[in-house]
Amino acid sequence: MRRFLVLLAACGCGAVHAQDPAPPRRVPPAAKAQSLIEQLGSRDFKEREKASKALAAEGDKLLPQLKAALGEIESPEVQRRLEVLIEKLNSERSFRPSLVSVDCKNASYKGVLKDVCKQAGYEYRDGGSVEKKISLKLTDVPFWEAMDAIADLTGLTIVPQDDEKKSITAYNNESISPHNCIGGPFKFTASNISSSRSIQLANIPKRGLNSSAEYIGMGVQILAEPKMPIVGIGAVTLIKAEDDKGISLIPPVADTDENRRSIRQYVASNYRSLSQSCSLNFNRGSRDATLIKVLHAKVSLAILVEERPEITVENILEAKKKKFAGNDLDLEVEEVGEANGVVSLKVTFRQRVATPDDYNWYNTAMQRLVMLDDKGAKMTSNGVTEQSNGAGVMSLRLSFSTPPGKKPAKASKLILNEWITETREIEFKFKDIPLP
Repeated sequence: MRRFLVLLAACGCGAVHAQDPAPPRRVPPAAKAQSLIEQLGSRDFKEREKASKALAAEGDKLLPQLKAALGEIESPEVQRRLEVLIEKLNSERSFRPSLVSVDCKNASYKGVLKDVCKQAGYEYRDGGSVEKKISLKLTDVPFWEAMDAIADLTGLTIVPQDDEKKSITAYNNESISPHNCIGGPFKFTASNISSSRSIQLANIPKRGLNSSAEYIGMGVQILAEPKMPIVGIGAVTLIKAEDDKGISLIPPVADTDENRRSIRQYVASNYRSLSQSCSLNFNRGSRDATLIKVLHAKVSLAILVEERPEITVENILEAKKKKFAGNDLDLEVEEVGEANGVVSLKVTFRQRVATPDDYNWYNTAMQRLVMLDDKGAKMTSNGVTEQSNGAGVMSLRLSFSTPPGKKPAKASKLILNEWITETREIEFKFKDIPLP
């Protein structure tokens, strides 16, 4: 992302003469962006293209201004270009890691973690860990790289929390995870590896081929920065896997390239989370090998880029037995009541076109619900106490309450958000993984 450059004129000693030219007036960033937005509606195609590229070059810091302009400008051409720009900048921001810096000597690691989290826009929450002093210097490194460096020095386990404050929690369990890979805003950790052997006892090839085989499975944990929850994960594709004898561990693939491409591109919609896992499967190469010398793979991840209101239920306390239409499902408020700052309700979702074999929409629908109080603040979900599912129908009994430490407020709006997601294949690499 480019930054606006401030040009400083160097002034020498002595008087400034009246005839000296005045320094050029710096155009404020907001005014410059507004001028470029107006240029998007130029009659000259080249001028429109030039403005689009200039706005894109300024990066995602202009997103608030671009979104505000989208709601004000009536020109279809300008609206189309703004929509494309906003989508592009949202995508770039989502898959770019937060960069942080550390420069400390014999400092409290809790203070260091708090500062690093603040740089990334997150909040540090202590998990009951023991105080330790650390010395560390890092400059503009990805967020997870800094977290790993701190974990290596302290023995902490550091995990993200998918909450309103985008918290990072540290637990003291005096352990290390040596096999990690940072892929942009994601951290991949090789968590376990196992093997199993099989011997074919019937239909053994007469050509004398080896009738025994050893299969290896490895688990990988994926952590995301709090700003980008994972909502889907696809199949893993092995790019390269060799043992320390130089033998490939990648199993033979019997299906067609076209089928493999469709498998890689398909990403199931899952429960929203900052932690996912995947598994990799290998065939043992040499029995004498002790290491997976190099492992290079990629996995399709779908992340939540943006949430937009799909259904808004105004005056929720008066919405009993009312129905509301969304994009592809309807919502009915069956029951609703409030007491001591806690609002309880029962809602039913109905798909317009029932998909009996699709169970993922149950998970996503309940997580897309948000309750706002009469001051516009988000209330805390207390979870689901009762759930019943049918073909294309789901009923939930749930409650929301005022966040801890806040004065009880009256519930006002129930919102079902639409999830705007984007999927990309993220590569990761490991070296020198011990073989069982």
